[in-house]
Amino acid sequence: MKCTHCLFITYIIPQYIKVRVVWDLANIDVEATLEEFRRFLIYSTCISYIPEGYLRDPEVFPEREGGQGAIYVEAADKASLKKMRDITFVNARDVLGVIYEFVAIQS
Repeated sequence: MKCTHCLFITYIIPQYIKVRVVWDLANIDVEATLEEFRRFLIYSTCISYIPEGYLRDPEVFPEREGGQGAIYVEAADKASLKKMRDITFVNARDVLGVIYEFVAIQS
């Protein structure tokens, strides 16, 4: 079994974010809108149980503390909304960056 560490770091650029994917020794830079990255976070972590209103709201992001797939949203204005399972949904305005870190186990 091989354990692979992956880290997604975003940098906010007007209207777009720059996503750097660090996978073992390789770096991949990708541009996406903040909404596209928000959807990626939701679909990869909590799509099966996110409340419909949160899914539609572009200011609601999932956050998860360390361990399995830490997600942290850095924003000028942020408030916790609701914790469901291991995800805390936050309302974030003026997002400055997002960090998403996970470990994938391959056999």
